[in-house]
Amino acid sequence: MRKVKALLSKTTKGEMHMAHSGSGTQTDPYIVDTWEDFKYYSTYRNCYVVLDPNAENKVIDLNDTEDRGGMKSSLNIYAYVDGSGWEIRNYVAKNGYYITFHPDNVKRLCKNLHFRNVIGMQERVFYGSFHFEDCSFSGLMLNDATLFRSVLTAGGTFNRCGMHLQLWGSSTHAVLSNQQMTNCHIHLEGRAPVSIITPNTLTCLQDCLLTGALRLDGGTLVLSGAPQDRNTVTAMAVTGTGTVDLTANAEEVCIVDTNLLDTSLTVNLTGTNRLGLTTAQMQDPVYLLETVGFPIIAPTA
Repeated sequence: MRKVKALLSKTTKGEMHMAHSGSGTQTDPYIVDTWEDFKYYSTYRNCYVVLDPNAENKVIDLNDTEDRGGMKSSLNIYAYVDGSGWEIRNYVAKNGYYITFHPDNVKRLCKNLHFRNVIGMQERVFYGSFHFEDCSFSGLMLNDATLFRSVLTAGGTFNRCGMHLQLWGSSTHAVLSNQQMTNCHIHLEGRAPVSIITPNTLTCLQDCLLTGALRLDGGTLVLSGAPQDRNTVTAMAVTGTGTVDLTANAEEVCIVDTNLLDTSLTVNLTGTNRLGLTTAQMQDPVYLLETVGFPIIAPTA
């Protein structure tokens, strides 16, 4: 029998919340396996919440909860979260309700958690400033929705994370606002946003891969623009009309497959360490290493 030593708490509706085990400390975290308990315990400041690593079914489908079709209130996460590889599916952000990751002057960690089939119907889908590791996000952005936003003075960080998004709205915001991306893969399809990531000193793409297929209907698409950018590969097809912009300098070499950019577009690729290459050059490790200086291990004979 599983040992239970968590605090029982009653909500205003009268239901009981009980973690399977744990006291919420780093060495003895709350272990949960339902959406209701995850929402409840993750609001505790500075506690540790782990989705049950031994569960047979590691899926929370919000269609099976009271939050089906859209959350009934915003969720404010203050805890350190280990998702243990769990998936949270069918989260819909609308009616002013969304998930906020609160840093409280310390960048908390959320790791090994995956959001599938997210649907954004408003400006903010996720908000705040956490450190994400080994997480992934996939879904559909409608209206003026973007995936992540945070205040300028408290950007979030992502390490070894993946994003696969369909963009069919008309947002005037970046897909990722004030976020630092490292070793991440960002795949985008649909309508081109104004920018992939907010071009300022708080944001960056380091050792990242950008792929997908976007359509630009006039205006300007800023692929990136942070001075800390380095070692990033952009192999993203862009069609339509307008301008693709990479005029900001980068810290180290970042390469773009210009064969994937439609000839109907204006391409401004003038920033220092921003290099436009052909598809053949992008796929030639010897050329990348010896001519371009892009860090890659060339195969030996």
